Order: sequence, then structure tokens, then C-alpha cells
Amino acid sequence: MAEKISHFVPLLVIAFLFLLSGTMVFINKKPLIISKRVYLSIFLIIFIGPVIELISNGVSTASMYLSFGIILLMIAFMAYYLSGYIIMGVNGDDFTRALTETLTGMGYKYEMSFSSIRIKEPEMEIYIAMQSWIGSGQIRMRTKSGKEDLKRIIDSLKSKNIKPNFITPGLYLFMGVAFIVMDILMFTGK
Repeated sequence: MAEKISHFVPLLVIAFLFLLSGTMVFINKKPLIISKRVYLSIFLIIFIGPVIELISNGVSTASMYLSFGIILLMIAFMAYYLSGYIIMGVNGDDFTRALTETLTGMGYKYEMSFSSIRIKEPEMEIYIAMQSWIGSGQIRMRTKSGKEDLKRIIDSLKSKNIKPNFITPGLYLFMGVAFIVMDILMFTGK
């Protein structure tokens, strides 16, 4: 029973987060811009089940330390990889327009390339990775400085009317329902 619950709760939370994310884009009709902390929290939730199972099964100390080490390594990798902000349900061209409007409106002097924006004062570089066809992207600092400036830029972008792309939010809604069905089937043993 403890094993079922250790899988049931994390899957239910993940399903809820998928449904919430997808629904927010559909309801607000604008992209969802989420801090890396939220995505990192999702990965922590995913790994709670296996950790509880390891502890409850009483595995050998070496196996448990190795498993914890692998989980911590994956979390550290995700913390590094998911720095900045994730953008879901975004139209790439409209996002670029809104970003340039924001930077100009905030008085930044900048140079824009394919994957980054170099701001001259204060000196910083912002990395942008956009997959327009599926409607997702990431924006983060390439330089150590300027995190507060990036937060102000993101806050300004959140208030803009940016056209949504509904592919990723639709997929998130489907995945949320699929996780709920899978969770119920696993819990009931069918």
C-alpha cells in the first residue's frame, strides 16, 4: 500500500500541474512564463516517489547512497539547465516583437542576434531559445550579472499581449488527463 501511495501522490501532483499549465494558457490566451524554480519543483516531485520507495523497501546502504547520489546529480543538472524562465504556449515572432518593445520601452541599448540579446548598459547578455512551431522557449542570463534586470524584463513581458501557440498547452492538457488515468489504474490495480 505504501508503494502505491508513493507513486500515486507524485503522479497526481504532476497531472494537476500539467492541467493547470495548459489551462492557464487557454484561459488567459497568452503564453505562460514560469520561473525555473517551478520546473525544478516538478522534478523534485517526480523523484519523491522513488526516494520513498527506496526508504520503505529497506535497500542496502550502498544502493541507497548510489540512488540518492544519482537523484541529486539529476536535480543539480536540472537546476543548472533550467536557469532563467520557461515560456510555454508562445508565438515566437510575436514574442520577439514584444521583447524588443519591452527593451526599447525600458531604455536599454541592445544588439539582437539569432539566439541572444547583448545589452550595453548595464552590460549583460540574455540567451533566448525559442521553438516557435511547438510554442515553447527559454530565456536566461548568459552573464552572471543582471538577474534583477532580467526579472524586470520578464515582469514587463508578462503584462504584454503576446499571441499564444496552443500546441504545447494542448499537449500538457492531454498529458495531465493521461497521468490521472494512469494513476487511477495503478492505484486500483487494474
